Amino acid sequence: MNHHRAPSPKRPLLFRVIGYFLLLLSLILAFYGLVVGLAISNGQKRGVVTQLTVQADQLARQMTLAQEDYSRGNYELALTRLDWVLQQNRDYPGAAALHRQTQAELAQQNPTATATIPATPTPSPTPTLTPQPIVNPTQELAALRQMIQNEGWDEAIPRLIAFQTQFPNESRDETDRMLYEAYIGLGLRIIYTDQIELGIYYLDLAENLGTLPQAVQDQRSWGELYVAGIAFYQVNWDVSAYYFRQLCAAAPFFHDACGKYYISLVSYGDQFAGMFDWCPAEIAYREALPYGNTQTLRDKLNSAITGCLQATPTPSAVITDTAPITDTIPFTNTLPSP
Repeated sequence: MNHHRAPSPKRPLLFRVIGYFLLLLSLILAFYGLVVGLAISNGQKRGVVTQLTVQADQLARQMTLAQEDYSRGNYELALTRLDWVLQQNRDYPGAAALHRQTQAELAQQNPTATATIPATPTPSPTPTLTPQPIVNPTQELAALRQMIQNEGWDEAIPRLIAFQTQFPNESRDETDRMLYEAYIGLGLRIIYTDQIELGIYYLDLAENLGTLPQAVQDQRSWGELYVAGIAFYQVNWDVSAYYFRQLCAAAPFFHDACGKYYISLVSYGDQFAGMFDWCPAEIAYREALPYGNTQTLRDKLNSAITGCLQATPTPSAVITDTAPITDTIPFTNTLPSP
């Protein structure tokens, strides 16, 4: 009699356990994939927000400084700041109105200047962000490489920022390097114009991406010395001379540093001479002499030397060959006994 064994239930149970395990594993992987994707997306959004925050802070700072310059009567410097603000954001609150008001004040100070006040400022080499979406990142990257090679910094910077915003993970190291190079190139170009502070700003942006070469750091320091010196020019000649003294020694060719040093010293001496304080006037004139040995300065120096000698008392002759005084009674507070 043949007996048939019943199929063992262990094998189907094993298959079910393996199936459940694989299903659970796929759910876990899907969950972590979603979390990682959200993290990357949030990181990209934070990067864009940070960039916009930095730009907004710079706009607000330059607008505040422009208002302060206007209130002090530094209209040309105020216009430089406002030009930059409006180039970044044409609709920045209050910038256009203050720009027109500043131009009007400047025109009144200088009647020979044109009285025409344009509705918008003349475009400057300061770049602006381009909102156009990039269709082909490969072609755009090739175009960016060509711009950097041709030193088209002002055009490359906004397009590099737009590229990194739209494709944050595409050739990031290369685009950071190009942006670093463009910031340095544009900063060094602008720092030798009348927009020195803007040039310093671009060099600071480059430093956020990498260490600046020593030569670039030196030129940024020259710009900072110049900005500090010009801030006190015609306001405090002593402090102005202090900054231009350093700049003249380090970079005499930078924005006529030695010429402004000379003017600061002579004007500082003139202040003392006007108060008949001849000795400090002489010191200032002597310091200025190597940078402008003119007949006018020599006459001022000679007058200061004469005035200083007359103002300084001459010590009297010392009496010698005297005999000592003897047989004297020292003074005491003790009274004689009655």
